[in-house]
Amino acid sequence: MLEGEGGMDLAVFFSPSGLSFVLPMLEEAVRGGMRFCALGPTTRAAVEEAGLECFAEAARPEPGGLRDAILEALEKENS
Repeated sequence: MLEGEGGMDLAVFFSPSGLSFVLPMLEEAVRGGMRFCALGPTTRAAVEEAGLECFAEAARPEPGGLRDAILEALEKENS
């Protein structure tokens, strides 16, 4: 998670089970505008099935792929 001025800005999920574990604690984060990222299509589907918007999805299941997806999503958001 990245911490901004108002708290946490971004949560990254590496698996559907990881999302399931923290889902009960996400209500406040969703209201606070937190963005959700996924490491691959299966986790993205779980994020969306939970009713959350997936901000970025890593094309490759590795740190560089995740970084690239987040940077690309931030660039699109700021353009």
